[in-house]
Amino acid sequence: MPDTPYDSDPYALPEHRIPGDEPPGLTCWRCQRVSPAANPACVYCQAAFDVDAQTTIDTTDLAFKQLRERIVAALGAQPGPEQLSLQVISFGFKFGVPLEADLVFDVRFMENPFYRPELRDSSGLTRPVREFVLGQPVTERFLEKLDELFATLIPAYLAEGKTRLTVAIGCTGGFHRSVAIGEALAGQLAAMHVGPVMVWHRELERRR
Repeated sequence: MPDTPYDSDPYALPEHRIPGDEPPGLTCWRCQRVSPAANPACVYCQAAFDVDAQTTIDTTDLAFKQLRERIVAALGAQPGPEQLSLQVISFGFKFGVPLEADLVFDVRFMENPFYRPELRDSSGLTRPVREFVLGQPVTERFLEKLDELFATLIPAYLAEGKTRLTVAIGCTGGFHRSVAIGEALAGQLAAMHVGPVMVWHRELERRR
């Protein structure tokens, strides 16, 4: 005979909880069941507990050195009063979207330097690729719209008490377009003087 309803079926909850009968732990934000506090995720639906977390880092494909650099970067620049700590990540959709991203922008609508033999092996950090990407009329309009968007979003985020914002820019491989746009966006955000700005080119790290 099970001692509690939780012993017979962990997915079944009693219709009425008896005060003091709940097992010790944390209440899952997704399924509202109480899961043991020692576990990093809910034992019922595996949703990760995000208790007082201000920074999230996707460690899936990070080597030790890369993880150390990400932690130092995340903790090194702290926003002041009425400021927002901004992080721009460039990535390739073929490798997955960064889990820590608050906002994701797809720049695969821009002409791809990969199909230019003279640019294929150069990253978005090089001048020829940067000029090729940023010189496209659609890119100029896109960056103008981003400038307008963040001029609206950042004050709203600050008003809601947000202190960190991670923006991810993705293209196919994360080597050309997203890198060039990520650098350009970081420059625009820095010019707003709303807080420290950090840039991480995820797929360039893979090639080291």
